[in-house]
Amino acid sequence: MNIRKAELHDCDTIAKFNCAMAKETENKTLDYDTVLRGAKAVIKDQHKGFYLIAEEKNEITGQLMV
Repeated sequence: MNIRKAELHDCDTIAKFNCAMAKETENKTLDYDTVLRGAKAVIKDQHKGFYLIAEEKNEITGQLMV
C-alpha cells in the first residue's frame, strides 16, 4: 500500500468517494459538481487542509481529509 498527498488529478475519485460516504452514512445525496469543486479547492489551497490517498496496485482504495 502506498500513502501520498492527493493531487488535482485525484479530485474525481475523491468527489465520488465523498458522495458515496454521505449516501452510506447519512442517506444524503450530495451534488457531485459541488463536492468536486470543494475537493479541488482543498487541494489548490493548503490552508484549507489536504487529502491523503491510499493506493494499492495504482488504484485508490481510500482517502483522508485533514
